[in-house]
Amino acid sequence: MIDYHCHTKFCRHATGTMNEYVERAKKLGLSGMGFSDHFPMVFLRRFFKPEEINDVPLEDYSMTPEEVPTYLQMVKTLQARFTTPGFEIKLGFELDYVRDQDAQIKSLITPHVADLDYIYGSIHFLYVKGRVFPFDDSRFKKIYDSVSIDDLHVLYFESLNKMVKSGIYDIVAHFDLLKKFNIRPLKRSNYETLVEESLSEIARSGMALELNTAGLRKPVNEFYPEDFILEICLEKKIPIVLGSDAHNPEEVGHEFKSAQSLLLKLGFTSTVNFKKRKQVLINLID
Repeated sequence: MIDYHCHTKFCRHATGTMNEYVERAKKLGLSGMGFSDHFPMVFLRRFFKPEEINDVPLEDYSMTPEEVPTYLQMVKTLQARFTTPGFEIKLGFELDYVRDQDAQIKSLITPHVADLDYIYGSIHFLYVKGRVFPFDDSRFKKIYDSVSIDDLHVLYFESLNKMVKSGIYDIVAHFDLLKKFNIRPLKRSNYETLVEESLSEIARSGMALELNTAGLRKPVNEFYPEDFILEICLEKKIPIVLGSDAHNPEEVGHEFKSAQSLLLKLGFTSTVNFKKRKQVLINLID
C-alpha cells in the first residue's frame, strides 16, 4: 500500500522532518509514500475582494510561492536517497480549487507539472454571504450556526463538479470533508443525489478518489468518504488511492489496515499507483 497524502513543515501546520515521514512509511512496510503538501494558497487573494478574504489566515495553510522550488528539490533528493526495491517516494501537490478560476489555477501549476506524479484536488473554502469561509478550520466553526448545512453541501458539490471538469487534477481529496465537525446534511436524500452526480462526473473524468483515513482523527470519527460513497465508486469503477493526510510522522499510514479491510469487504481488489500522472492499477493485497 502507498500513502499518497503526507504533508511537511512547509505547510505551517505540520511537524517532523521529511526524512522522518519516509522512515515511518518504511517501518510500517508500506510500498511507498507521497508528499503532497499544500500548494501556496496566497493566490486565493487574486480571486476575491480584500474585505471578502482578509480575515482568512492563508499563510497558516501552506508554503509560500518562494518555497516551492525548495520543496520540489527536497522531495527529489529523498527519491534519490531512498532507492530500496519495493519502496518508492512520490511527488505531488494538494492544490485548492476555486470555482470559475480554472485558467488562473492552471497557469499557476503548469510550470511544475513535469516534476509531479499526481495532483490532489481539494476544496477548503466556500463563498458564503459575501465572505470566504474556510469550512474545515475550527476557528471559523461558528459560521455553521448562521448558514444552512444543506445549502453548504450544494455549494460544495457545485464547486467539486467544476473542479473535476477542469482537467487540472488527478485525485479528488477527502471527498466529503464538509462533515469534518460531524455536522451532517438534514436532507439526506438530496445529499445522496449530490453525491451520485459528483461521482458520475469523477467516473467520466477518469480521476481517482481518495480514501482518506484522517477523518478518524477528527470529530466525525470516520473515513472520508463514508461507506455508501465507496460502494458507488466500486459500481462506477472509480479508482481509489489511500491517504493518511499525515501532518506528523506518526500519522503516516494511519489505520491503513482498517482501510484495506474495508475496501476488500466492499469488493475492491485494487488501488491505483501514479507515476508522472499516469495511472497503473495495483493489487490491494501487496
